[in-house]
Amino acid sequence: AGSRDSGGVRGCSIDTLHSCWRVPVFRMSLASALLFPAPKPTYSERSFPGELVWIPLHASDGTRKQLDSRLESIPAVLLRCPNARFLVVYFHSNGEDLGTCYPFGLSLRSLLEVHVLLVEYPGYGICPGTCSEEALADAACSALRFVLRDLRRGLDDVIVVGRSLGAAVALRLATAAAAVASEATVDKSVGGAVNGGWACEASESDEGQDEGEEEEEEEQERRGCLHGV
Repeated sequence: AGSRDSGGVRGCSIDTLHSCWRVPVFRMSLASALLFPAPKPTYSERSFPGELVWIPLHASDGTRKQLDSRLESIPAVLLRCPNARFLVVYFHSNGEDLGTCYPFGLSLRSLLEVHVLLVEYPGYGICPGTCSEEALADAACSALRFVLRDLRRGLDDVIVVGRSLGAAVALRLATAAAAVASEATVDKSVGGAVNGGWACEASESDEGQDEGEEEEEEEQERRGCLHGV
C-alpha cells in the first residue's frame, strides 16, 4: 500500500521501486551522507539539449536566494512523457550527478510512464556553490516550487523519489511540501527556467486568454496544490 504526507506528495526509496513505487522514503542520516565528496562532473551545459533547465534558487522559506551571486539557479533535467499525469522529482545519490543518473531517469520515464525531473545539488556537476544540508534543502524546495508554479502541476500529482543521500533530501522535502505549495503562487508570466521545459509552452498557450479566465484558473490550481484536488 502506498502512503503520502499531509501535503499530498508521495515519496519512495529507489531500492523499493521493484515492489512498489509509492512507499515512503526511508529516514537516514543526512549528516553522515554528506561526508562523501561529490564526483567530478560527467556532463556539460550542452549535454542535454532541449531537456536541461535552470531553476531559480530560493531559500527553503521561499525567499529569493541572493547570498551567493554565483548560485542563482540550479541545473535540472526535465524528461517529458506524453499524456502522463504524474511527475517524479528525483534526487540522486552522493556519488552521482545529472550525467550518471540520466539513464536511470530515462528508465523511470519508460517503465512508469511519468514525467521525470532530475535535480542537481549545489557543488555537483555544473552547479556552482558548496553542498550543505541547508543548500540541499534550498535546492529541493526550489525544484518543487518550479514544478508547482512554472510547470503548473498539482501537488497530488508529484512523486518524490531519492536514492542514498537523495532519500534524505526527498524525505525532508516531503515534510515541507505543504508549506512550499502554500507560498508557490501560480505565476503564468513564466521566465525562470531556460533551455527547455514546459514553462515557455504554457506561457505561449495562455496569451489568448483574458485576465478573468486566468485568475479563475490560478485559484483552481491553488486549491488543487493545497488540497490535493
